[in-house]
Amino acid sequence: MLTNQTIDDTDPVVKYDTYKPNDAPIRCNSTACPEFADADFKQLIAGTVTSVAGQITIPFTGTSVWVFLGTMNKIGCAFHIDGKDVGSFEYKTKGQGSILGYSNTSLPKGSHQLVIISEQGGSTDFDVLVYQSEASPSSSSTGSTGSTASAPGAEMQS
Repeated sequence: MLTNQTIDDTDPVVKYDTYKPNDAPIRCNSTACPEFADADFKQLIAGTVTSVAGQITIPFTGTSVWVFLGTMNKIGCAFHIDGKDVGSFEYKTKGQGSILGYSNTSLPKGSHQLVIISEQGGSTDFDVLVYQSEASPSSSSTGSTGSTASAPGAEMQS
């Protein structure tokens, strides 16, 4: 059975590294970031987004992955899986909620590491990563939300 697992921007497995030593990732929700007052936080998958000028590292085990980014800032980033450059993404409109920035439905079965690298001088607003894995009847999920499905659908963006 295939199941979708969700890793939110607040999950402790997500590692944020900034370009500048004294910078810190900024976690925003509908009340925490007045500079994004025009953003529609209801359009974010769990109502939060973490913005970082640097890189975001997320381990997961599965055969498919979907990365949703917030649009608090203009986005420019590259994606690496298991040390290989697998794509890039640009989005120049702010305040649109959560959008699909990267997907791959043909990963080899096993453990993977996704790294999202912000453009130099820019930042990336990470919302959520959804990955699909085979679940055994006795497996349990820790720290993430599981649901049985074949792929994330429109419900992920509402």
